Amino acid sequence: MNSASTPSGSATPAALPAKIIGLREKSGYAAGDMASVFYFKGFSSFLMFFYTDIIGIGAAVISTMLWVTRIFDAVNDPMMGVLCDRTKSPHGKFRPWLRWMVIPYALSGIAIFLVPSGSATMQIVYSYATYTLAMVFYTAINIPYGALMGVMTPHSHERTMLASFRFYGAFGANLIVQATILSWVVQLGGSEDGKTATQSGYIWTMVIYAICAAFLFLFTFHSTKERVQVPKDQEINFKKDLAQLVKNKPWLAIIMIGVTTIIRIALRDAAILYYFRYYVVRAVEEGARFAKLATWFNVVGTVVP
Repeated sequence: MNSASTPSGSATPAALPAKIIGLREKSGYAAGDMASVFYFKGFSSFLMFFYTDIIGIGAAVISTMLWVTRIFDAVNDPMMGVLCDRTKSPHGKFRPWLRWMVIPYALSGIAIFLVPSGSATMQIVYSYATYTLAMVFYTAINIPYGALMGVMTPHSHERTMLASFRFYGAFGANLIVQATILSWVVQLGGSEDGKTATQSGYIWTMVIYAICAAFLFLFTFHSTKERVQVPKDQEINFKKDLAQLVKNKPWLAIIMIGVTTIIRIALRDAAILYYFRYYVVRAVEEGARFAKLATWFNVVGTVVP
């Protein structure tokens, strides 16, 4: 980036003060990752268990669905990046998407758990449609959010600080989800025995997370600013940029580390509930005990990895 703009006019990075980002803006940026993790952690750790053990869809069907949607994400994510780069708004390139997508993002997360009763085929079709749609809106709000950090300040040390605050936000939301979701599912589910999880418990729990995520993203939108602008004469060539990335060995190494790390986390998180449900606590009537044990395991594992 060769130039930056402020509300008072244009200036080069060298002319800007060394410190631009205040505590409120750092906290606002961290709130965005909290909002993302409310969905990401809820889906990665608990969604497959919901489909198989609450709705009754086969594990092979759901595994295939998750795999297919990830392939779609491989195309959807770069397309969203290109779309953001071409966005023109008084609020910038990336911030407007946080406001535009916040309601679809929140509602699509709830819709996933509203699987209707009926034939298995109808439930599978509904699950495919709603999960794919939720991933589209997740991408549409998360890609701009991630890119926002690069245009908030031209100073690398401030971007490093923003990344740290983002981590704190993600860790906080991760801990909240792990500590609350199973107990809320049981308490809000309205089951006859008051111990076992029901579909309504997941729905109402997701409603709470969706409301929190929506307010957090709106806080990010209102508390952050885009200051860095791409020079008007800078060439934007997608094919050329992609060719350079493919030749960038450190970037490729980081990508491989990130992918393998996410795979490991997803496999571990998805297996935890099944392990406690079918090996640690087997009796159906002990559903509340299963929730408590799994919750403590998740919380301790989050604090002390």
